[in-house]
Amino acid sequence: MLPAAAVALATFLVVTSEMMPVGVLTPLARDLSVSTGLAGTSLTITGCEATTR
Repeated sequence: MLPAAAVALATFLVVTSEMMPVGVLTPLARDLSVSTGLAGTSLTITGCEATTR
């Protein structure tokens, strides 16, 4: 049971950390006074970094 809970928790954390920034992208761009596309680039950079490790 413990390994299944660990996998469930890890899956939840990974999906949340990937999806949450997408939801706050527009307010983030507005607060930083940059375009939404430029703010989205920050997600692309972190995603590329995550896949290379």
